[in-house]
Amino acid sequence: IRTNCEGASEQINNSIDGFIIENEDVNGLSKLLNKLISNEGYRKKVAGSGQVKAMELFSIEAMTKNIIKVYKKHLM
Repeated sequence: IRTNCEGASEQINNSIDGFIIENEDVNGLSKLLNKLISNEGYRKKVAGSGQVKAMELFSIEAMTKNIIKVYKKHLM
């Protein structure tokens, strides 16, 4: 769960692998938390998708690969 600020939509596909809420939207956050608390299957599905995405994009291997691409692009 994160607020809708710069980079949010690049990191999260809303309701698929995480959640984006508007800044200071206490009611929206409350509703979302209640939905997640009451629906274990949905909660686990989204959490699992988020975990897979995080490992694909932000694992040590993925980050190293991306850093090497940047170095090759700018230094060679």
